[in-house]
Amino acid sequence: MKTTPSEFYPLFEHYHDRLRRFVMVTVKDAWIADDILQEAFCRAQQRIDALAQIQQFRAWLFRIAYRLCLDHFRQAGRGKMEVFNEEAILPAPAPPSVEKQLVQHQMSLCVQTQVGRLPQNYRTVIWLFDVLGFTLQETASILDISLENTKVRLHRGRRKLRGVLKQNCTFARDARDVLVCEPRPGLDWAAGGPCLSEVLPVAPGKAEKG
Repeated sequence: MKTTPSEFYPLFEHYHDRLRRFVMVTVKDAWIADDILQEAFCRAQQRIDALAQIQQFRAWLFRIAYRLCLDHFRQAGRGKMEVFNEEAILPAPAPPSVEKQLVQHQMSLCVQTQVGRLPQNYRTVIWLFDVLGFTLQETASILDISLENTKVRLHRGRRKLRGVLKQNCTFARDARDVLVCEPRPGLDWAAGGPCLSEVLPVAPGKAEKG
């Protein structure tokens, strides 16, 4: 597909905020996130002619940004990634659980912080699948790993998130009967998470789409 700069701008506007949130969750540094975001959109605009269908743009754009995040980690001397057994095939993710309800539907600042405490491999797969609503296949493509490995990461990431939530949060239902969490009294809940002023909450009630 071909596009002019004026035609590309609506795509930039549409995906800017959600891509920035994803990059922030991955690198946990606002300055670096902005640099990666700018480079990702520049590369996307330069290479969009090679894209066969506009429907592929979202996953393609996020894959560009994630590869730039990995480049940053390598340049910073943190390029060693956790390796999973590609043969360890797990069942497909279960229907929405307590942690998925919290991450996907409520996404309070408390939960955002707890996701930020997870290792990079886990928080990115949870953000892509549970928050942004990518399919398993799209998530695997963005992360450039096998479908089976994606299932492994998601399973382990959710398990770790469940443990972190139980340890650091208290749970209740609000006036809308939505399950929410709050940090336990005395907990320094901002420690270890991404810069919360830079990570906007997802609208309650559904994952991001489009």
